[in-house]
Amino acid sequence: MTLFYNQKSAKRGFTLVELLVVISIIGILAALTLTGVQSARESARRLQCKNQMRQAGLAIAQYVAEKRSFPPSADHNGYSFYCYILPQLEELGIYKKIDFSKHWYDLSNYRIYKTELPIAKCPSAPQMQQLLLGNEGDSRRTYSNSASHYAAIMGAKDVKNQPQTPAPVKYTVVEYSEPTGGTATSGLMYQNSNILPGDIKDGTSHTLLLGEISWEVNGTRNWFAGSAWGTWEYAGRNIIYRMKEAHRDQKGIGNNDVSFGSRHRGGANFSMGDGSVHFFADTIDIQVYRDLATRKGDEMTSVPD
Repeated sequence: MTLFYNQKSAKRGFTLVELLVVISIIGILAALTLTGVQSARESARRLQCKNQMRQAGLAIAQYVAEKRSFPPSADHNGYSFYCYILPQLEELGIYKKIDFSKHWYDLSNYRIYKTELPIAKCPSAPQMQQLLLGNEGDSRRTYSNSASHYAAIMGAKDVKNQPQTPAPVKYTVVEYSEPTGGTATSGLMYQNSNILPGDIKDGTSHTLLLGEISWEVNGTRNWFAGSAWGTWEYAGRNIIYRMKEAHRDQKGIGNNDVSFGSRHRGGANFSMGDGSVHFFADTIDIQVYRDLATRKGDEMTSVPD
């Protein structure tokens, strides 16, 4: 008996090489899809962050309209500017519980200053972070959801002995004996400041108000605390270095000189004195960056797009 073999009807499976190729293609497509999803989510978080900064900026603008001056980054009892604009942020319940006649770390404020303030937190940053929640001098760190990722820009500061940066420009700075970096006083909000709208010669739309600090927050204070001992600033920072250039644990860097920066790719959001918000690239020209931090430097500086 003769057997015939029909090649057309023969079943043929994948070879090992073909199977590996298919798996590789599926992996590449999955990675591309995941990257796209993550990118879309980050874009949404960056937009949410921008909207939150706009709300904070507008709350400060409303405060200025009511009080005729900008709030200080921190007052003489160490309360941050956030404490002053709580009514404008529709957080009147928290505001009424604060006894401004006592220091921020007083026991009467113990529960209040651990309260979360969602508008002060960048959605791209971890929501639970290690913070210093004790009184002045207490270095113990505790995980908390009460972080603040937006700080007041106190002003620009000279760069001394920094050959990699442009020549120093004279700015007003209050120096301290402690290694904090001092307090720049050329901006809109700084320690015990009382800046009037008429003091802003460069215009509110050309003067920085708030900047992101979410790139490095572990070990700092939360939104409630503005300063310690009147020298260590928590709710405000000087602009002296480029974004993400100077971190807290870096030798020779004062607490008040730590760089601004964010968890967003390529830059950070900044609020201007008029409440508008702009995204500045990490590579922004350092002189433009410092010029925008002063309220009356007479610079002809445009806000980068």
